[in-house]
Amino acid sequence: MPDRLLNIAARLKSMEGVEQEIEQHRIRSVVNRAYYAAFLTAREVCEEKGFQGSGSSHERIVDALLRQRSLTTLGNQLNEIKSLRHKADYNWNRPISPRDMHTALKKSRKLIDALKAL
Repeated sequence: MPDRLLNIAARLKSMEGVEQEIEQHRIRSVVNRAYYAAFLTAREVCEEKGFQGSGSSHERIVDALLRQRSLTTLGNQLNEIKSLRHKADYNWNRPISPRDMHTALKKSRKLIDALKAL
């Protein structure tokens, strides 16, 4: 029994930091999903409305919104969410904050609602 307890203690010790690492993955995934929800909605609206832009697939959608004088705010919002997604997806050496997660969710919801209202 004491050996078993010591083995359990060693296993538990090896789990140090796991919760923080899992939390970072959760936050990064939320930011990623929030961006893609906004991006895919914007892409669909741009295709339906015939809005054209240039650049890579993601830049093209931002550019298409920016070219519409009345939609520049929406283009800027999508670009801001995209920046958060880049931070979440590519800057693994830096932690991403829960605040970034909440910002991405809030901005994505607002953008999606505005796009659906067009």
